[in-house]
Amino acid sequence: MNKPDKPITNVLDLVSGIVDQDFVDELDSVLRQGAILRSLIAKRVAEGVSQAEIAEKLNCSQSRVSKLERGRDGDLKLEELAAYGNAIGREFEIIGHHKGSTPVDRVKSYVFAIHRELQFLAELAKDDQKISKGVSNFFGEAFFNVVNLMNDAAKSLPDRPLITMQMDADECGDEASAEKALPVRKRATRKRNDEAVPV
Repeated sequence: MNKPDKPITNVLDLVSGIVDQDFVDELDSVLRQGAILRSLIAKRVAEGVSQAEIAEKLNCSQSRVSKLERGRDGDLKLEELAAYGNAIGREFEIIGHHKGSTPVDRVKSYVFAIHRELQFLAELAKDDQKISKGVSNFFGEAFFNVVNLMNDAAKSLPDRPLITMQMDADECGDEASAEKALPVRKRATRKRNDEAVPV
């Protein structure tokens, strides 16, 4: 038996090459129609919440919850999504991406969303030293975690670059500017060739 070119990680990989491409495309479309509901079910199971408990919180029958979970994303009403999320201790935000957006586009939009939240935290801390210290500590923790997550994702790349961060102060040209606090410039460095890239 010949070894497959790439590992089978989902149903589409399994049927690809066995059936015609039209069927694969239609199956992909059907599977995408339940992505939100599958995510909700996974969160419910992870929280250890039964369909009966969801039904009690939604004030409906367990069979109604079962039917909802077997449905399509397009049939899900926003009020059902909000109520279901509330029942499993979740809040949802709807993020709209441009049709045909790439993973790079989506990562950029998430980064800007994170930036807005960090700015909000900084505004909260502006007039309170205690809050400011806590927010500052959180910023350091968040920065460390993001770099670690990027390194983790980079491990699957063929040349496996390791991303490191180097912090250094820009040199000041005159005495007047030397009295001011030195600005900090951040550089990401690829460990393989020590090539510094401004961030």
